[in-house]
Amino acid sequence: MQIRHPSALLVNAGAGVKAMINFCDHLTISMWGNATGLPGLKERMLKIEETLNGRLQFVQDEEFGMISRFPAMMGHGMSPSMVLHIPALMLFDNMESIREAMHQVGMCIEPFYMRREVLAPQMSVIGCGAFYIVSVENGTRHSLDECVSMVQHWALVLEQRE
Repeated sequence: MQIRHPSALLVNAGAGVKAMINFCDHLTISMWGNATGLPGLKERMLKIEETLNGRLQFVQDEEFGMISRFPAMMGHGMSPSMVLHIPALMLFDNMESIREAMHQVGMCIEPFYMRREVLAPQMSVIGCGAFYIVSVENGTRHSLDECVSMVQHWALVLEQRE
């Protein structure tokens, strides 16, 4: 008996949507847009997830919510984040003090990295200049709406400082 692990990559670049099924977790949906549009992106993503959930079986528990091999993705299973290009902050501001201030309010800002095969096969990972990912440190402690609001707020604050 052969066990199959069906997977799929769905991309609609014009709509700014990418969904990966059985990639590193059950389902990964990525969407792109600007910080002010984050609540609308969340609503679109929930519709996509609902449609896929009607056609595919995902492991859910009444107490723990979505089950994942990544503990940080349990619960609502959503991890909103924004990738920002902030060269002036990186060059003229102290990124460490920004990182510490954001950590104190439960936020995370980390350099954006690409896998080596994308840019330079001789290196394991490559920092991508002034691109940073802003996210909530532990999204399972907050509702999805709170996570979206927190990411949106800090993305706009950093864009203003830029």
